[in-house]
Amino acid sequence: GWIAGIPAFAFSTGVTSDHRTWAERVWAGDDADLLPRAAKISVDIVRDAMRKGYPNGVDMLNVNFGVDTTVDSPRLITDLAKLGYDSIFREREPGVFIHDFSTGLRMRGDLSGTDVDAVARGFVSITPVRLAHAAKISDEDRRVLERRDR
Repeated sequence: GWIAGIPAFAFSTGVTSDHRTWAERVWAGDDADLLPRAAKISVDIVRDAMRKGYPNGVDMLNVNFGVDTTVDSPRLITDLAKLGYDSIFREREPGVFIHDFSTGLRMRGDLSGTDVDAVARGFVSITPVRLAHAAKISDEDRRVLERRDR
């Protein structure tokens, strides 16, 4: 949406540990109410955000919530946690790897005030995100990377 100039929202629900077992339960239909409930939460947030107009200076609203969240769960504006993933691929057979989140997340730094912290405390996390902004680099890095004499 952001690339096309349309108000952008990203919605995500899930668990931060043992993703494979949770995903298998969802695909088996054990959490049949999860997707309809997630849709209600998402529609409610879009409706509220667009009632006044999409927030100025925001390229995307990144929304995360736990699997037990409802439309009545409290919401919190958050920062992005600094995190990464352990290996996100597993070997299905020799030399053949598939995408798999079974190993979980790696957290870095203080999580207070972040999306991960809010979701862990039962909140719906709403993180306003700015995208595609050039980072500043040092003059030394610029000298290493630039070539102007061609």
